[in-house]
Amino acid sequence: MHLQKTFLLLTVLFLAGCLSGQEIKFDTKEAWTGVSERNITLRNGVFKVQGRVTLVSRDSFDIQPGKTYTLKGSFKSAGAEGAKLYFGFRQFDKNGRDIQTLNTDTIAWTDTVLIKPAKAADKTLFVKNAMKWKKYSTCVIAYHTSTNFQDLPNFNILENYAKSTKKIDTDEWEITLSKSVGIDLPAGTNIRQHGGKGAGEMYTGGYLTTSDQWQTLTGSASGKLQKGFSFQQWAPGAVKAKVCIRMNWNNSKAATEMKNITLVIK
Repeated sequence: MHLQKTFLLLTVLFLAGCLSGQEIKFDTKEAWTGVSERNITLRNGVFKVQGRVTLVSRDSFDIQPGKTYTLKGSFKSAGAEGAKLYFGFRQFDKNGRDIQTLNTDTIAWTDTVLIKPAKAADKTLFVKNAMKWKKYSTCVIAYHTSTNFQDLPNFNILENYAKSTKKIDTDEWEITLSKSVGIDLPAGTNIRQHGGKGAGEMYTGGYLTTSDQWQTLTGSASGKLQKGFSFQQWAPGAVKAKVCIRMNWNNSKAATEMKNITLVIK
């Protein structure tokens, strides 16, 4: 009977732990990188961050797609001026590489192949099909791609966009680029367009402009994408993550206070 009660108690405690999840608090200076005594202070549980700073948690955590990761924190202006901040995660692949939006944000129907070699100084590409290519400066070109997206996250990125496209023949299109290719690429190289240049991190917690009142941001991420980029699902190939906050992003003279930064995993 005693053993049965002990087993039942342990089972209840285990289930309670599973239901409540793991809570990680970021309430010390040592919890963050990107800080110094010059730009951050901590008093009575409240951080004050001066100037344009990117805070990244020192420790990473493993990404398990079957779990939900809920991020929460409160922010306010520490002076007369408000400023923008962005609250979320920085993701990493198995080799520790930082996954940005442009590494996974595929643009549909832009997979194609070079039918002629491209030299570093060239400003044109000759491909099999460019019918769906976009003429946006926020687009980039990924190379050594695969149509089943097994190349993602793709770090073979040319920060270059299509200024124009022209159909030459049934299976030949000319793409005029915004600048030189920059590298030599042989005929037969698979390429596609990706979006998201400049978008950066996964802002699951959202963003706001601070005021003289405390505002709370919260958001959750779970599951993993096969392709694309989302604030609520982990990127293809992401295995670890860290909390990331971009502070005073539009105003280097502003100061922002923050408190109760927590991550709950369950």
